[in-house]
Amino acid sequence: MGWPKDARKWSRQEILLDVEQAKELFRQRRLEEPKERYLEAFKSLERANKKVVELLPGLLADPVDPRLLSSLIREEDLLTALRYLGAPRYQLTTRPGILRGGLGTTCSDIETIVSLEI
Repeated sequence: MGWPKDARKWSRQEILLDVEQAKELFRQRRLEEPKERYLEAFKSLERANKKVVELLPGLLADPVDPRLLSSLIREEDLLTALRYLGAPRYQLTTRPGILRGGLGTTCSDIETIVSLEI
């Protein structure tokens, strides 16, 4: 098929620059949010994570019950927990307060990390 005739093609350098700008904007927005709002959202997702873990036997069944999946995707927090089910546990990176994805961190861990950031 090839590249469309008049379509813009970004260089690798332009894409990397856009990625860095997007990450910085994301960080700025997150740091401007009230800490309490973030912690409440984390608590809500923590509850959803626990529920999904409880449902693992049904989720790992072959075949999976479509009613079970349907019940999970109707609730936003449960859907989020389901999407991240396969992610590795959270861990601190070399930068203080930066996390890597997963289901293994508690709200108190996040409160500690957030307090280090602020």
